[in-house]
Amino acid sequence: MLIPLFLYHKKLISRPVLYVSEFLEENREEYYYKLNNIDQENGWIEWILFFLKAIEIQSTKNIEKIKLLQKLYEEYKIIINETLNTKNSIYILDALFQQPICKSTTIYELISKKVAIDSSTVDRYIKKLVDKGILIPEQDKERHKKYYFQKLLDIIQ
Repeated sequence: MLIPLFLYHKKLISRPVLYVSEFLEENREEYYYKLNNIDQENGWIEWILFFLKAIEIQSTKNIEKIKLLQKLYEEYKIIINETLNTKNSIYILDALFQQPICKSTTIYELISKKVAIDSSTVDRYIKKLVDKGILIPEQDKERHKKYYFQKLLDIIQ
């Protein structure tokens, strides 16, 4: 977590969002080996090269995720509009991108900040999205059910 904050402080990135934890976890043995051998000859150089490789690989993965997210957004802008047939479609989509795991009340709160809408209309939209398979409802729960925008979750997890 300190690395992205340091890069942000040095104005090398616009926001502290580059986390290399995934790469370090996937390469745990090499990470610890390099870290433990910093005091050896060329240890710092090997550590720095390893860490630069982590930044490069994780940056590339993040760029690919961003491209997939952009593609998903554009695709679902059309799908949700066709499914709901309302001028509020974009607000629904934006709410799902903000909260891919949500309750109907969460969607209502996010949308009602931008447009006048009642909660029963939001419930109707959610039912249509569930029927279309866009949202997946939490099983074995009738009230206060969570809904999952699985296509988005698959990309970000």
